[in-house]
Amino acid sequence: MKKIILTGSVVMLAIALVTGLYSCQKEKTTSSSTPADDTAVQNQNASDDVRVSSELDNATSDEVAAMSSTSTMSGRMSSAGTGVPLSCDATVDSTNISSGVIVITFDSVNSCTPLSPFHRSGSITLNIINYAAGMRWTTPGATVGITFNNYRVYRGASMNYIMFNGSKSLTNVNGGLFKNITTSFSLVHKLTANINVTFSHGGKAFSWNVARTTTWSSPSASVYQVTVTGNGTAGGYSNVSMWGTNRAGNSFYEVFATPYSANSNCLWWRPTAGVIALHGLAHDLTITYGVDAFGSPAAASTCSAFGFSLSWTNPAGISKTAVIPYF
Repeated sequence: MKKIILTGSVVMLAIALVTGLYSCQKEKTTSSSTPADDTAVQNQNASDDVRVSSELDNATSDEVAAMSSTSTMSGRMSSAGTGVPLSCDATVDSTNISSGVIVITFDSVNSCTPLSPFHRSGSITLNIINYAAGMRWTTPGATVGITFNNYRVYRGASMNYIMFNGSKSLTNVNGGLFKNITTSFSLVHKLTANINVTFSHGGKAFSWNVARTTTWSSPSASVYQVTVTGNGTAGGYSNVSMWGTNRAGNSFYEVFATPYSANSNCLWWRPTAGVIALHGLAHDLTITYGVDAFGSPAAASTCSAFGFSLSWTNPAGISKTAVIPYF
């Protein structure tokens, strides 16, 4: 079995590091447990949404890294530099690469960086569509079919996890690789997915759908930025990025009011902007990224974002907010 070990720094959209949703929160209303206090429920709704979203993006980063690690799969003309983030906990099995198929496995031990309390297990299978006809990942419009095989992400010593099974499709809209990104050229990837999401508490799988576009750019020299938007339509909403059934059994729709963005200068896991709305819940919830400790927008230029804020109206008709730190 021919294997390629992926080593190096990880450029993961580690939004998942912002999901400590049960600590350091600031509320403007009472936190006593009353019929009108749905804070815990809304925190859970936000936690699940943010974490699933981030882990999908993290997986995408590794998928692109794996395809770009070899000229056979990527179609790059030179072996010098891929320009892609490589994850230290991943091994690529290239036994069937002649058919356009590779498998990424995760060792379940390494967290890759001292700052990351996460580690992963399971595998992801990638198959470039029309590979035999000459399609390669760098080609504009190239699409890879992706399968999650018990892909599990554990969080810290608690061993809480989320697990993905199901299918995903990733399209390289305008072609090129990460190494081709400049201040005048951006990469655009379109993602669709239908996956079963399992949470460690309960063990039941829930069906989630995904439709989003990710743009990788370089606003200035040596600074890289990712911007995510929703491109789906579901439940009567547009700009939908994810939708499905949450762990409470309710249908939900994640709608981007403004694009989510993060950059290498401010650390990938500290988003600088983005507003999403969760519709279909008992009470709609708005999540705003890139705020200070008081819930006000932080200056992106100073990389001073403390975390993200939640806002909603509770069953008693009272407006409530909470501020959640990225760490």
